[in-house]
Amino acid sequence: MSLVHKNDICLNCRHFNNSPEYLESVYKGWKVLGSAYGSVCKDDGICDKLDEYLSAYDWCDGFEQADGSPVTA
Repeated sequence: MSLVHKNDICLNCRHFNNSPEYLESVYKGWKVLGSAYGSVCKDDGICDKLDEYLSAYDWCDGFEQADGSPVTA
């Protein structure tokens, strides 16, 4: 089930980082397996608050809007 309709997901959180450059710096050797630019990664990234690799469409109670604006459900 897709949760794209939710606004308070990792993709919109200030703790979430899914830049390919960042992922490749965190996971040394990732390029050997492919690349963080690959379609398998899609929008996945790392939550700096939880220190976990997550789907961009996950969510948790630690959500903080990336741009500082309030979340609208």
